[in-house]
Amino acid sequence: YNRRRELTDEPEESREIARQIAELYENQLGDHNAAIESYQAVLQFDPLDGRALAALDRLFQSAGDWSRYAETLERRLELDIAEAELVDLKYRLAEVERLHLGDAQRALATYREVLTLTPDHAGARAALEGMLDDPNLGSTAATVLENIYEVLGDWNQLIHVSGILARAASDDTDRQVELYTKIAQTAELRLGDSRRAFE
Repeated sequence: YNRRRELTDEPEESREIARQIAELYENQLGDHNAAIESYQAVLQFDPLDGRALAALDRLFQSAGDWSRYAETLERRLELDIAEAELVDLKYRLAEVERLHLGDAQRALATYREVLTLTPDHAGARAALEGMLDDPNLGSTAATVLENIYEVLGDWNQLIHVSGILARAASDDTDRQVELYTKIAQTAELRLGDSRRAFE
């Protein structure tokens, strides 16, 4: 295969030979390092080759090579893909940013993109809920979730994040009044809980 690739002058044929070599290493020989190298050779002919990028996504995830995994996900996001796949890629990117690359701020922004596309995405919502107690990110996460809970009609959670935002706005009295009014109205009008409205 490698000899054939060296002898051909046709880029398309060279790319296909490189792909066949990569698949041979991955599927028949189980040599993932050699497979990665060969899939990267495919990308030299077409940096946005969808099949090669999908294979590298799989291989880097399996190897726990999180930096190159994230980079591959970002490259896959440049492809013309369906919305469901777009949401999956963005969610997996957010997860690796948060759990493996230690970049919670960037992850929060990526989770926001996921929820903009799919407001009822349980994984992204749970991840942001886990950030609510973070002193640096809590109010930003609460702002994102405030909009999501309004869309979903999750009034108890809306009251919860509105309370977080009100406490964070300690230097903005007008904003605090607005949020506490919102909490009271939501409790009374949406939940029929007039007592909670005045807590």
